[in-house]
Amino acid sequence: MSSINILEEFCKSKSRDESLNEDGYLINEHFIAVVDGATSKNAKAAGQKSGGQQLKEIILNSLNTIDGSTDMKDAVLTIQRSILSKAPEEVIGHAAASSIIFSVARNEVWIIGDCQMMMNGKTYRYSLKVDELLSQLRSFAIKCLIRQGSTVEKLIEDDKGREMIMPFLKFQALLENTKDDLGYCVFNNSTDVKDFPLDKVIKIDVPQNAEIVFASDGYPELGQTLRQSEEILAKILKEDPMCYQLYLGTKGIHGNNESFDDRTFVRFRIEQ
Repeated sequence: MSSINILEEFCKSKSRDESLNEDGYLINEHFIAVVDGATSKNAKAAGQKSGGQQLKEIILNSLNTIDGSTDMKDAVLTIQRSILSKAPEEVIGHAAASSIIFSVARNEVWIIGDCQMMMNGKTYRYSLKVDELLSQLRSFAIKCLIRQGSTVEKLIEDDKGREMIMPFLKFQALLENTKDDLGYCVFNNSTDVKDFPLDKVIKIDVPQNAEIVFASDGYPELGQTLRQSEEILAKILKEDPMCYQLYLGTKGIHGNNESFDDRTFVRFRIEQ
């Protein structure tokens, strides 16, 4: 039986208000997981949790109830089934979430969406083609806006670049869990369980005595420790707060936020 040593764990909202955090993580005897609820593209009623928050909580709660010996297929479909039951699209609007999960019993990592991992110093980052495309488009728009006289300071208050790509960000949902070249696998509240693309779930066997970092994409680049990852993030946010030059993103810092996205980091060691 593997021995798991948790070395570091950290989760922080981009907005400084933890009640709005769409990231989360779980550590129990069967699973270690990071979950990243997608930033909501829909307006929500005052006091209501965003779709990303609701899916995050459903995924974490599901992992607390799934038997540890469950294989990837049954675990993923159980989570997807729970999402469709508890947060249907017709009730809360479209919502999605990425996750990276370590199964202790099966000694496997399962990646659904664009969370990232470092294992024994090697980074596994699965950015989405459509995100790369829209990040480049937003960067282009911001560069043109600045040419027209806008400033980074003005764009931090009102991100016209994100506003310009918002129709495409909403279209993006149509490619979730499809076989299209720009399609990708993700938990959401619209894909029927029978249509969930299990072949697109990334499964990685974990070697003996591995040191692993799980993180959401709130970190542009992973370091081997939380401190290193935070230092990389701080440098980018200082030099490129709108995330359109050093690190291209579909959003940058907004208003008084401290980062462009919520972020989660869990580092652990497996000894067998």
